[in-house]
Formats: sequence, structure tokens, C-alpha cells
Amino acid sequence: MTAICEGIRVLDFGEGLATSLASMILADNGAEVIAIESPQGHPLRAEPAWVMWGRGKRSVVLDFEKGADRERAGQLAAGADVLIESFLPGRAEGLGIGYEGLAARNAGLLYCSVSAFGSAGAYRHLPAYEGIVQAKGGGFQQLNKWMRRDELPFRVRPDASYAAANLLLQAIMGGLRARDELGRGQRIETTLYQGLTAYESPSFEVDQMQLGLLPEDGRRAGGGVGVHLALTYLVSRCKDGQWIQATNNTARLFPAWMRAIGLGHIYEDERFERAPFAFQDDADRMELRKMILRKMAEKTADEWLEIFVSEGLAGDLFLTTQQCMDHPQTLHNEGVVDLVDPEVGPTRQIGPLVRFSKTPSRIERPAPQLGQHTRQVLEASRSWRPGTPASARRAALAHPFEGMLVLDFASWLAAPFGTSLLADLGARVIKVESLQGDEFRTRSQGRDRTFQGKENLAIDLKTPEGREVIHRLMRKADGMMHNMRGNTAKRLGIDYDTARKLNPEIVYLYGGSYGSTGPGAGRPAFHPTAGALAGGAMWQIGRGNAPPPNDDPLEIDEVVRWGETMLAANEGTPDVTAALAVGTGLAMALYHKARTGLGQYVETSMLNSNAYVCSDDFVRYEGKPPRHEPDSDLRGMHALRRLYRTTRGWAYLDCASQAEWEALCRGLERVDLLGDARFLDTADRTENAGALAAILAPIFERRSAEEWEALLSNGGAPCVAADAQSPGEFFLTDPSVAENGLVVRTQSKSSGPMYRQGPPARFTLTPGSAGPPHAHGEDTLSILEELGLSTDAIGELLRKQIVCTPESRAERAR
Repeated sequence: MTAICEGIRVLDFGEGLATSLASMILADNGAEVIAIESPQGHPLRAEPAWVMWGRGKRSVVLDFEKGADRERAGQLAAGADVLIESFLPGRAEGLGIGYEGLAARNAGLLYCSVSAFGSAGAYRHLPAYEGIVQAKGGGFQQLNKWMRRDELPFRVRPDASYAAANLLLQAIMGGLRARDELGRGQRIETTLYQGLTAYESPSFEVDQMQLGLLPEDGRRAGGGVGVHLALTYLVSRCKDGQWIQATNNTARLFPAWMRAIGLGHIYEDERFERAPFAFQDDADRMELRKMILRKMAEKTADEWLEIFVSEGLAGDLFLTTQQCMDHPQTLHNEGVVDLVDPEVGPTRQIGPLVRFSKTPSRIERPAPQLGQHTRQVLEASRSWRPGTPASARRAALAHPFEGMLVLDFASWLAAPFGTSLLADLGARVIKVESLQGDEFRTRSQGRDRTFQGKENLAIDLKTPEGREVIHRLMRKADGMMHNMRGNTAKRLGIDYDTARKLNPEIVYLYGGSYGSTGPGAGRPAFHPTAGALAGGAMWQIGRGNAPPPNDDPLEIDEVVRWGETMLAANEGTPDVTAALAVGTGLAMALYHKARTGLGQYVETSMLNSNAYVCSDDFVRYEGKPPRHEPDSDLRGMHALRRLYRTTRGWAYLDCASQAEWEALCRGLERVDLLGDARFLDTADRTENAGALAAILAPIFERRSAEEWEALLSNGGAPCVAADAQSPGEFFLTDPSVAENGLVVRTQSKSSGPMYRQGPPARFTLTPGSAGPPHAHGEDTLSILEELGLSTDAIGELLRKQIVCTPESRAERAR
């Protein structure tokens, strides 16, 4: 079977995790990926996971200090379909491989740039480093809203890079589709900051209220019960010392959990009658917490998980990433593959991000040795021809996925945000909701990213009339997606068998928690479940802070404290992580459908998507070095990737290269450190990181964080103030964010004006589209009319309450 990207040639000049992940996934799906490396090699070659991040690619070494190699780069680009780069803005042009020059040689080239904050504005000089963007963009502060520490914590999970990789992949698929339609390529740009703000699904709505940009509704940032007190996300120690992350956070699931563990009687006690959401005081909440923890300590983890599965409860083990590789559902999902690497021998590493039924990923070739294919590729490139279509299919295309219809039947966040990203790339997305509406709509006031840019149809699919309407719509659709468990989709008439009978060319994606089959099939899961299983939470705890061994006895107060520590490390990002993969899977399958006419079944899972955020350790081989972990104080990973206290606020330093180290020593007026035998090269500085941090810490306490940013970053040593502005203030008021189109103002019929994230990528030819949120049922009438229903037929559906609109719902409420 042909893979989705077969026949697509990609040049990867990038040097970060985002570009490496994106090109790895392209290679997994059939693209010919050529990694262009310096004579020193890709910076990530030093990492244990390079054997995975480099898989399926060819390695070509070019020295850009040499004019001949710059010309060779141009020759390669002349025969490529896609070029990926992460140079500082302006650097590629200086090397003679900028967009304008290469487009003149290859009109069909998609030239894709990944930067930190964009190619314009005050931060264009900052490198696309995960930590720099997390710090400057407010990621560390967002983490602390969850952790509630006295000191700003370093966020270890590379959420921005993972998200930017997915945004880049979605943009490339849209760009290839646009190229097929228009007969020419274009420049595409995304940023790590857009990846970071993808995780802010409410679009900093509370901040907009506090800044006077939206009407107040009484909410405040950081309000409500602290996560350490939330019983719905309780972390419990079992009889065998293993820990379970429970996520029974709905009005149905929590009472069911209480009955299953023998505490169903709590609702007869007036102190607990409104548990888990309301208590008279924190003492009652803590008393119930200890009652639950004592009950959970009566059985082993395996015994409890058997009960959880049989009772339909949400919760699973707290694992390390290495342990997740052996989880039964990971193995069932083919979430790991075996490859023999020429340098380290047999490896087991992460499997495909998305499962495609008719165009499966092919992971067959290990990572190349440095320069392994230089001569072969350069010789072959002399006969390459651009892959641009012979003639354009149309004269104009407003957006990359314009003209493609996607139906979204999903609820909550972990799947429907994925179709929001497609809407931002111009697809027409219709969100189909029940008459009661998505429960997440009530919690988010209906303005969250999951509702932005989509039309909205409110319909009762439990009725024959409702199913008949939706089947008309399915016949017209290019794609559809849901995240329903069990046989719910079949009962509602939107299962895959029904869909493909109605429309054999449809792309059908299931965004599951665990997967559609296997030991976890049908189980509920929420974001802490995936965070606990994939190992991201254990990683965030910090070096030396792991809970005691399983056979160590713990008093109840110690169990409380350790549970709070583990939950605090399990932040609320896994839902968006899963949704990003939904967007990528749909974008890839829709591009393939546009190219071939072939529809298919597609599947993603929260488990697998969150494994990708932990891909640095989702690889195993004999002699693999231990995982890099943050220090016990959560200041950072290393003396040169670390938060430092200053006279005002926290400064984050990220000096990865030798040149940056030298610039740092000059900026700190400590050139003597350049000759210090402890710090001569990267290996020395790593071995003596503690001594180096002890030298740097008092130096940073001499100036403010903003002063250090101005002094060091402008001098070539990346350093930023990590808490000078709140994340919302930065997003909404910083001129550079607006200058790069990363924030836009929208106008909703139902909720008025609102600021939100701009499209996930910028295109020079077919820009994205950032639409406002739509109210529940706002587009019901226009969609029914489009399907050919008469006025009388629509009126009958309204009268029988099979469909609804905002007006009909308001009328019934009177």
C-alpha cells in the first residue's frame, strides 16, 4: 500500500526537536527526507533518542562556510517539494538559501520556516529553543498555576516543540494540497510560540476580562479549588505500593467510584452530600480524601484496575516513560517498533503517531550515520526535477483546505480542538452537538478554541429523523471525526461502516483515549490519565523527588503529601496534546484524499500522542544513557538551561552551543571561565554543571531579569525574563505578538468581540482563517436549507425538538 507522503522529497535544514519530529513523521509516512547537517552533525545527534528522531532519513553534510556547498544546497532545493528550516530570521538569506532565491529556481517549493516568535518584531533574534519560548511566552508561569509553587518551576515536557511539529505537519499538508490546486508553492511559517499557545484553549479569556477587552463575568485567573485539593483527580497509593491516578471528574463517575470502593454511604453525611465539588470547609474535603486513600490502600493496583474496568471508571497507573513502553495498550496499538541501529544495535522505539487503515506508516530504516548519503544524494540530485503539477486545477484558492468539509461529532477538548486547527486552515468544519450541547460548552462559556471557526448544528441523533439529516450531510463530507466510546457511534448512526456505505471516499477519524480495540478500549480517560501513563508527570517531579519504593510503609499524611506532589507534576496539557495529533491525522488523510480520491479509517489515541511528548525516553537499547531530568528544585536541566533568581524576577538561560557559551562569558564579564578546565567543552560543562551553576547564580543576582535579557540575548547568549509579564498580558499586549499575526480580533454573533490565537501557520499565498466561536445551534437553519429541506420540513423538525437554534431554545425556556 502506498504511504501518504510517498513521492514527496523533503529537505530538513532544521536543528531543533520540532523540525526533527516533523520530518521523522514525514519519513514514517513515505516521504524521502534528506537531513542537511553541518560537518559537526545535527545538535540532537548527541541525544540518546537520535536513533529514533533520525530514523528513515538520509544524511547529507554541507559546510555553509564554503560557497560550493551553498550552491549544492540550492541544487538540492531545486528538486525538492518541501524545505524545512529553523535558522534565525535572515540567516538563510545570508547563506544564499532564502525563500526568494530558491523559489526562483523551483516555483513549486514549499519553504517552511520554524522560528521562536516569528520573523518580525522584537524577538526575531531569539533562537527556536523550547526553554526560551516557554520562559518568555509564559509557559513556566502557566505550569505554576497548576503546581502552585513558591518559586517559578521549569517545565520539562517539550509541549511547544511537539505542538509546533504538528502545526508544521498540518501546514505542509495544506500547502501540498494548495500546490496541487494552484500549480505553485509558497512560503509557510510557524513558531514554537504558536505551539505553546495551542495549549491555552480558552485564548486567555479571563485575562481579556481583566484587561478590559471582554465584559467581566466574575471569573479570575487561578480561582477555584487548588489542584492539590481536587478529589476528582486524586492520586492514591495501593496495597502493593503502586500509585493510581484517578480521573473520575463528572457527576456520574465520582459517585460510581465511591460505590466501587465501598464509600457509597458518604452521601448520607451532610458534610459530603455535595462531594466532590462542594464542601463546607477544607477540613471536610481532607477528611474525605483520607477516607478514599485508606480504601484505595486495601487492594493492589491490579485489583483496583480490574474493578475500574468492570465499573467503567476512569483511572490508571502512574508510570515512567520506559514503563509506558510496556503497557499492554501501547503494545496492542503498535505504539512501539523494533529497528536495528548500525551503531547501538537492536532498539525499541516509538511507533507511528497516527494509524491509517489504507496508507499505513512504514518505519523500516534506522537513523543514518553522519554524511552517510552525501555523495549518493548529490549525484542523484543532478537529475531531479521539481514535483510541481503540470498545470493548475484552479486560478485561486483562498485557504489551504478551502472547499473541504469536515464533520466534528466529538466532545470536550482532546479531539474537537484538532478540527479547530483544520478550520484555521480553511476547511469548513461543522460541529454537531446534541440538543443539550457539549458539556465542555457550559464549562468554557462556549468561547473556547474547540468552538472557534466552526459552524454549529444542534440535532438529536437518537431519532430516525435526526439520523436521516446527518446522513445527508455525511454524503457530502470529505471527513468526519468523533471520540465516542463503545458502540455509541453505531447507535447514533455515525459509525465507520455506516459512513463508508454512504460515502466510500470519506476520511473517518476516531480520536480515542486508549484505542478502539485492546485492553483499554471503551475506557473513559481525562487528561491526567494520559499524563500519568506516558511518564510526563513522573519526569516533571524532578531528580531525586520520586515517591518512596513500593515496599516502604507510609503514614496517611505521607500518602497525602506524595499524592499531591505527583498530581502537581501532572499538569493539564495532555488533552491538547491528543487533539494536535487528531489535527495532523486528518490533515494528512485529507491531503491524500484530495490527491488520490481515497478515503480511509484513521485512528489516534491520547496514550500514543502523549508518548510523543515524551519521545526523548520512548526508546530503548542496551547501553542507553539515563534520561535527562530537571534538578530537584525544578530550576532546569543544566547550569546553562536553567532559571536564575535576579534582583527582580527570574531569568532563564539557554546556551546550547559553544558560541553561545563564549558569548555568555563575555556578557557576564567572566572570560576567565573560557579557560577553566572544568568548562572547556559541552561534556566538561555537563559533568561540572553543579559547580557552574554555583558560579552563575550570584552573578545573576546583580541585575534584573529584564536587564539580563537585554544584555545577554542581544550579545548572542540566549537569556529571557521568565515572569516580567503574565502569559495573558504577553499574548494580548506585546506588539511583537500582533506584528507576527499570532493574535487576532474576532466578532461573534452570540458573544461579541474576542481576541484569539491567529491561524497555526502563515502562508504567503493561501492564508489561514481565524474565525469566531459559534453558538449552540447557530447554523442549524442554514445547514438544513443547504441540504434541501423545505421550510415546512425544517419547521416540523423544530416543533418535534429534533433540531434546535438559539432562538428556539430561548423560546422553550420562556
